[in-house]
Amino acid sequence: MLTGLLRSLGGYVLRRRDLRLLYGAMFLGLLGTSIVFPLRLLYAQAHGASPAQIGLMAASFLLAPLLVQLPMGWLVDRRGRVPVLVTGMAAHAVISFFYIVFSAPAELIALRFVEGVSLAAVRPAVNAYIADAVPPSIAPRPTARSARRSTPGCSWVR
Repeated sequence: MLTGLLRSLGGYVLRRRDLRLLYGAMFLGLLGTSIVFPLRLLYAQAHGASPAQIGLMAASFLLAPLLVQLPMGWLVDRRGRVPVLVTGMAAHAVISFFYIVFSAPAELIALRFVEGVSLAAVRPAVNAYIADAVPPSIAPRPTARSARRSTPGCSWVR
């Protein structure tokens, strides 16, 4: 998957340090989120969450981007790509430590929603940064691939 993307860009990403860091950070962030997702649900179950609350916890993470991604895109345009990207990724990292403190099901649902908001800040910043950094002749490919890979359930689309 990653080698196909790099090959289709003609090595352009490999020549740009900023794009290598961006793709690497996104890969690690999405990998971490994917690995931890089922564990967080088991954590909630171990702390007495009912199946309905566990479902709300999972849904709140996916609902957050639906509600705030458009305003986050506006914020990216107003404040800049890098500040919003760094803030979103740092917030996501900090929020992960709050799972140690909070254990009540309602708290976990709210925390999962806030975690989704932090990741909703990252996606528009990444797409805008790619659009700015990549030449117009190849810009549609990395932007579309980034959007597909970061949308739950769409990573299989070529």
